[in-house]
Amino acid sequence: MKAFVKDGPGAGNAAVRDVPEPEPGPGDAVIAVRYAGLCHTDVSMLHWNDAATGGYRPRFPLVMGHEYTGTVVALGPDADGPAPGTRVAGSAHVTCGACAFCRRGRSMLCARLAVLGLDVDGVFAEYAAVPARNLVPLPDAVPDTVAVLAEPYAVAAHAVATGAPAPGETVAIVGPGAIGLCATAEARFHGIEDLAVYGRPADGAQLTLARELGATATRTEPDDAECDLVIEAAGHPAAVALALRLCRPGGRVVTAGLPADRLDLDTADLARTEKTLTGVRAYDLGEWPGIPARLAAAPALSGLVTHVLGLADVPRAVELMATRRATRTAIDPARFTAAQDGEG
Repeated sequence: MKAFVKDGPGAGNAAVRDVPEPEPGPGDAVIAVRYAGLCHTDVSMLHWNDAATGGYRPRFPLVMGHEYTGTVVALGPDADGPAPGTRVAGSAHVTCGACAFCRRGRSMLCARLAVLGLDVDGVFAEYAAVPARNLVPLPDAVPDTVAVLAEPYAVAAHAVATGAPAPGETVAIVGPGAIGLCATAEARFHGIEDLAVYGRPADGAQLTLARELGATATRTEPDDAECDLVIEAAGHPAAVALALRLCRPGGRVVTAGLPADRLDLDTADLARTEKTLTGVRAYDLGEWPGIPARLAAAPALSGLVTHVLGLADVPRAVELMATRRATRTAIDPARFTAAQDGEG
């Protein structure tokens, strides 16, 4: 089968390769990949920057990709998951399921955590083997261009749940990328009606989509808002600083981004204002059963996927995201040749 493989450390060093089709091991499912999403973590792996070298332990050669939707084609021994023929999406996390963190609903902190496409073989391929327990069936109401967003949506849902918004509260989201836009939909799912999304002047298309997803206001400049809850989803120190500025005394800030640089934090101000600052990492596997219903409730999410490209187009997809010409790209493993810019 065809797969997009990173052959070793260093920038680039990746191409479409012929590799053996995976066999389902104990507890595994093999899926025929319909779409695989590309995010900034994949970009980090290709560029081999600090976000990749400091956070993951890739085993080369490595099939990249960790966001996916597809159809189950086979189950391995003792696999507990959807039956063959089921259309699914699922988690990228390979966890032990037995440690204290896994048992307490915090599997994202599992000491044995490995991530598809970043530590172990992933989903930029025609077929992929994943833990069967990671998979959730998808209703027909969720199109493939929304289903491929299941993983970033799970990240956003965990961030919003950690912030525990209540009806009547004022919520702000900093960063209208995929996580921020999914968090917008999730905040509306929680009944939040006073919802602002903050971006940059270059984020016009993304901010328009934020309104379609339920934001009641969009901003490209800081203002004097005082919010009960602020979700930081931009992954930049300036975004964290803005989130803290927007948070009212006694309010909550949840940081979901992964800035490359550190922030000089005034903890005395945190103490004086009793603001709560919480970091979140991805999601727990136990949160996944609720994701399909969330996706079905937000059909406008399909607007996030602005390009569908082939396996050979992964470097092109990286360029489109870096220049913000794409909000999210989906890789179709059935396409082996380069597509034209904008082809969907």
